[in-house]
Amino acid sequence: MACSSSSSSRAAQRCGAGPGSRGCTCRRSPWAIWIEWSGRICPLTPLENEFRRAAGLAGYGGGFIEHYLLPAIYPDGLTRGVQIGLGALVALVNLMVYARLLLRR
Repeated sequence: MACSSSSSSRAAQRCGAGPGSRGCTCRRSPWAIWIEWSGRICPLTPLENEFRRAAGLAGYGGGFIEHYLLPAIYPDGLTRGVQIGLGALVALVNLMVYARLLLRR
């Protein structure tokens, strides 16, 4: 979540954003790009696995995205027909939102 650049915002103050600054997001982007381009994993993944093992849970191989996001995006049993239907639904909702915005003018 990007922080507001308003100096009165507590979230902005916590991440060092102030008037004229770009907030949290711009400072995190170079780190994320470096992690992706270097082929490394985020250091929080091994830390999460360590906490999971300390709690008596199993850790997981790979990274956060492979473990949590890919199963949500591509669940078991997802067929090409369902993918096309979901894509059409997203396009329809997007079209409706833009049509509504254009008709407000």
